[in-house]
Amino acid sequence: MGGRHSSSTRSRSSNASQGPASGSGGGGGVGSGNGSALADYEVVEVIGRGSSGVVKKVRRLRDGASIAWKEIDFGDMCDVRKQMLLTEINLIIQLRHCNIVRCYNYIIDREAKRAYIIMEYCPNGDLAALIKQHRRDKKYIPEDDILRWLSQLALALRCCHCRQGVKAVLHRDLKPANCFLDAGRSIKLGDFGLARVLAGDASFASTYLGTPYYMSPEQVKLCGYTEKSDMWALGVVAYELACLRPPFNGSTHDQLVAAILSGSYRPLPDVYGEPLRSIIADLLQPDPDRRISVEQLLDRPSIRDRLPPDELPEPSLRRWADEQRRLADSLGRLRRLLKSRERELDARAAAADEREARLAKREAEVARREARARLLNDRLRGLAPLTDLSIVDSSDKENNFSLGVASCADSNSTASAAAFVSASYAASTSASPVAPVHDEGVGDACGCVDEKEEPPPQLHRPVPRPRRTLQREAN
Repeated sequence: MGGRHSSSTRSRSSNASQGPASGSGGGGGVGSGNGSALADYEVVEVIGRGSSGVVKKVRRLRDGASIAWKEIDFGDMCDVRKQMLLTEINLIIQLRHCNIVRCYNYIIDREAKRAYIIMEYCPNGDLAALIKQHRRDKKYIPEDDILRWLSQLALALRCCHCRQGVKAVLHRDLKPANCFLDAGRSIKLGDFGLARVLAGDASFASTYLGTPYYMSPEQVKLCGYTEKSDMWALGVVAYELACLRPPFNGSTHDQLVAAILSGSYRPLPDVYGEPLRSIIADLLQPDPDRRISVEQLLDRPSIRDRLPPDELPEPSLRRWADEQRRLADSLGRLRRLLKSRERELDARAAAADEREARLAKREAEVARREARARLLNDRLRGLAPLTDLSIVDSSDKENNFSLGVASCADSNSTASAAAFVSASYAASTSASPVAPVHDEGVGDACGCVDEKEEPPPQLHRPVPRPRRTLQREAN
């Protein structure tokens, strides 16, 4: 489709009404943002097609400079959507950075219902074509090139995200096909989500139902788009530059969404070092709060060392806010850990108190049993004078033991005490008169009686008289 414009286009351009274009449509003619017209350019070739329009390489007639424009058909747009398109274009024109594709102006052809965005031309194609070429040649992209392009893309995103006093601009469509290489093989970030503005929610739905290789987990969960979503897409681009394929894939759409939500991917080839690995790992964090910001990325030594002197990161309010948020998150984690430790210590203290209570109960039981044993021993000792009915001379003991014969007093002492207690108990409990208990002598097993031993005192208990006898005496 290369070549010059048709005569009908030139005739419309010559009769164009110049001045700022209105997004509301209306009468015929061509309007532009700075007075240029379609007749000032000639088409050279088509260099790309996308969901938002056709990109062509054109030549500016007044100086022969090669530039590009994007043709957008707004015939089916409502007035609100047209105004949104113009607002987005004016916002993009305000972005001025060496790593962002320069948007010079725009031309509105009301008769053809087309908008032309005049942009900077990048002769070395985009990263998608570069990745395809390396995959075909089976060669990895040098790590130094990847880190250099990452630093340039980070600078471009910082220009969009960290606009002091102005609303942040979100790219919303960061992918290799929108990262262009200029004549010096430096990265130029382009195509700032015009497809999203053109189609609104329908664009999100079509992307979601297609192959969302570069969509963040929060987008997949329909949680909205933030600056951290651009950082996720940057991580996907970095991984694809290293591995020549996207990090998340699946045979079905559901499998792809599950892979994105998990954040799991194959490790990088061994030819790449730890700096690139850690950057990609921090960019592909499924949790947006744990994902690094553009300021944090620019602070990495492997990125900061590749920045030009005038682009070195400086302390900013956003950077301070990110640091405060990181510290608050760390403090929250420490507080939760402290509370869990406190609960664990409380549980241990309760268990220790329970063990001490059981030990105290055992000690009380042991003390009670010991007191009972002492009481029984004291009672037995109180009975000892009454039951020690024999006195054995020490000399006799020695003689007896020397002869190998046990003393009769020793052998019969316990038996005499038992007989005495039994007789006393029987006498106290008997209802009939009990005769005095006489102990004629204590003998041993052989029937001998110790002559030195005196008989024990006799115990007498009065015999109660029958009640009938008492009554007769009273009468």
